[in-house]
Amino acid sequence: MNDRSVQIGTAGIEIIATRGLRALTHRAVDTQMGAPEGTTSYYARTRHDLLTVVVAQISANSEQVLV
Repeated sequence: MNDRSVQIGTAGIEIIATRGLRALTHRAVDTQMGAPEGTTSYYARTRHDLLTVVVAQISANSEQVLV
């Protein structure tokens, strides 16, 4: 994953952990990262794509813990 995907995934995890899954939106991720509006949409066009990035980051974090 590239650096921006890692940032998006990490921000998504933080949002889900603090506010719940329904709060996970492209705009919320942009705000959490302090990025310009539309940044997340550029990398993850749909909500499905956004969830895929978040799940990939959870997986990457889990691998680091297990190694």
